[in-house]
Amino acid sequence: MEEWRQVGDGGRRRAGFTLLELMVVIAILGLLTQAIVPAFLGDIPEAQIAAEARKLAARLDYLRSESRLRGRSYGLELDPERNRYRILVPPELRLLDENEASSSVELPKVIPLGWYELPESVKIAGISIGSNDPLRHKPGRIRFDPRGRSLQKVIYLEHRTNEDLKWSVFVPPLTGRIEAREGVLEYRTATDFDF
Repeated sequence: MEEWRQVGDGGRRRAGFTLLELMVVIAILGLLTQAIVPAFLGDIPEAQIAAEARKLAARLDYLRSESRLRGRSYGLELDPERNRYRILVPPELRLLDENEASSSVELPKVIPLGWYELPESVKIAGISIGSNDPLRHKPGRIRFDPRGRSLQKVIYLEHRTNEDLKWSVFVPPLTGRIEAREGVLEYRTATDFDF
């Protein structure tokens, strides 16, 4: 803060901040907010489970998109017992060393990549293919065919310390956007009478 004297003011002194000083303070507060707020949000259960559900939905959306663009099958393998999942890619995308490239070994339909472990606070509560299907806690796969189609699936995530916090990741059966929503989504299984 600086004191200054205006000319023609009769000699009165005014105290205040300059515009430049105010702008510098606002910029510093903005930088501090950017650094501090995300650190606190990581500790909030709602933010943790929402972030994991959105990450899972984004990865599934990416896999569906890649299967359409490349005309190959992609997938995601879920392991609820160990609270993890991994991406499955076509074998031609795997890097081969010289010995493997020259051999006539038949490659599998998909190659699994490394496991992504969910944080301790979030767990895979189960996988379902509709309201008539019981919630499964066994490992499962979501496979996208070369046209990006898959079977309908719903993946349920739950917070370990607050079991009321649940998110659902819905994978539509044919095409469409994969959704992550708060709560437990129940989609009924399609029957012959629906068509």
